[in-house]
Amino acid sequence: MTQRRPRDADHREVTLLAGPSAIATSPATPTSESRVPHAGRRSLGFHALLLGGCLVVVLGLVRPYEPSISDEGAALAQVHLLEQGGGWFLTHPLPGIDPTGSAFAIDLSSQRAGTLDFAPMAKHPVYPLLLVLPYRLGGVAAAFAVSLVGTLLAAVAAALLARRIDPRAATLTLWITGAATPLFNDSYLLIAHTL
Repeated sequence: MTQRRPRDADHREVTLLAGPSAIATSPATPTSESRVPHAGRRSLGFHALLLGGCLVVVLGLVRPYEPSISDEGAALAQVHLLEQGGGWFLTHPLPGIDPTGSAFAIDLSSQRAGTLDFAPMAKHPVYPLLLVLPYRLGGVAAAFAVSLVGTLLAAVAAALLARRIDPRAATLTLWITGAATPLFNDSYLLIAHTL
């Protein structure tokens, strides 16, 4: 005996074989639970592209292509030295005025012992090395793009983790992480906080 449930309850057919304790469901119609992950993946990819586009548009509007804090200036100076083939150290430009190097212009630079040579960002060497290629290809704007990519990847990673808990939370998590956390602000600074 086959019975149909009302439309608003469920769309599956139920076959009663030997009373209410032996109910078999028809696998012909996929359940809404089986459709959620596939639709969520497609939606998450679309939203990730949309978030990336928004980050790029804001980069174009904000145009933070000049250092605003000393760490950005140190990073750019180190990247410029590496890109020009000058190595890690910069010789003090005014040794007659500052013979000890105590007033070197780039804050927090590392001084080579016994010399007036300074490395602007030697304490964190991976970051300037990471920026050399983008800087060579597109200048300071391309170097800032590395921070944008870091924010986008962090948002996607958070969304993928959220999707494992509840697929409905993935898209919201992507947008909150990419646009409503300090990562959004750090996307427009030339420091490694988004990486």
